[in-house]
Amino acid sequence: MVDLVWRKIYELGVEEIDNEHKQLLTLMQEIQAAILRDDLDQCSLLLNELMEVAKEHFRNEEAYLAKVKYPDLAEHAIYHNEMLLKAFQVKQICEGFEEAHDVNACFDELVKFLIDDVLMGDLKFKSYLEYEGYINRYH
Repeated sequence: MVDLVWRKIYELGVEEIDNEHKQLLTLMQEIQAAILRDDLDQCSLLLNELMEVAKEHFRNEEAYLAKVKYPDLAEHAIYHNEMLLKAFQVKQICEGFEEAHDVNACFDELVKFLIDDVLMGDLKFKSYLEYEGYINRYH
């Protein structure tokens, strides 16, 4: 399984967004622990919570990007919708398994979901925030 540890490099410098990313990571850690315990019922509950927290995070992030007039907001919102669809599909597949070891591959896909949002999607607007002076490059 993947080692899920928060690293300083993941931080954008926007406290609310960084805290939500940390919350998503914490949920992923809890899902991982449930899988390791073979507790698929808990895993399912946590997957549902992860989806809700991700939806809320995306709404908050998009509101922030609108506030700072991020020029690629529409594209980023589409990216969020694609990510949620992918996460929902993975969640559906995961919930169809009856053995925890079968869920591992699905879990790895969910980790990619988190990493894609934090490292890939959000880094695209981080440089804009730095350039416009909303965040300090060396926070």
